Amino acid sequence: MKFAVGCLFVASLYAHVEGQAQRRQAVALFSNVEQGPAFMLECLNTSAAAIRAPELIREIALRVDGKLYEHTGGLSGSFLGGIPVFEPGQSWRVMLGLRQGSAGTKSSDFGAVLRIPWLLPLEAGRHTIAVRCAGNWSEETEFYWENAIVPR
Repeated sequence: MKFAVGCLFVASLYAHVEGQAQRRQAVALFSNVEQGPAFMLECLNTSAAAIRAPELIREIALRVDGKLYEHTGGLSGSFLGGIPVFEPGQSWRVMLGLRQGSAGTKSSDFGAVLRIPWLLPLEAGRHTIAVRCAGNWSEETEFYWENAIVPR
């Protein structure tokens, strides 16, 4: 009886961990290039088909303070060395910057395969963000933002 209960507990724990593996955490990062809050998210292709980077970028969405933001319009950018393709079961990092102005950014860093700047001015204070990548939503992450004038 104890063995059966122990096996059931381990099986339910494994199922719980497996289910959580699909929901990733958007981790705050600090970059002077982004000129606003930035986050790194490890995405996972849980589908049976490969995903090309342009399709992935078109499908990325944000939920900031409970409000949904989706891409509208076209895409611009370049892929030096070719367009990345993410195979089924493959994971990769996306850097997402919430730019507070229209200043440009440099190429991807911190190990990110893609950098996606998003013009989304924020009021000072507490905020939450969740990111949809490859059809999967991340956990909601809490962060704080303070508008500051940085002398140049």
